[in-house]
Amino acid sequence: MFCKETRREIGEILRTLCEWKKTKIVEAEGCPNRVHLLGEIPSKGLMSSFMEYLKGNSSLIIHENIQTGIGNYSVENIL
Repeated sequence: MFCKETRREIGEILRTLCEWKKTKIVEAEGCPNRVHLLGEIPSKGLMSSFMEYLKGNSSLIIHENIQTGIGNYSVENIL
């Protein structure tokens, strides 16, 4: 389980990536092994392309910036 500061950092990473793609986060919640995210993507955007972008880039940034010593992330209410 991450401390509040680490959860906040992950939330900031996801918010930043969504802002770059002009996607509005409506609601988000962290679970022990995943994040549920409800967002509004632009009408000309493809959901699969957006998810590939978000999952790929967030994983890279989290691994670079957050040293946890474990392979899987576990978060609650990150946003």
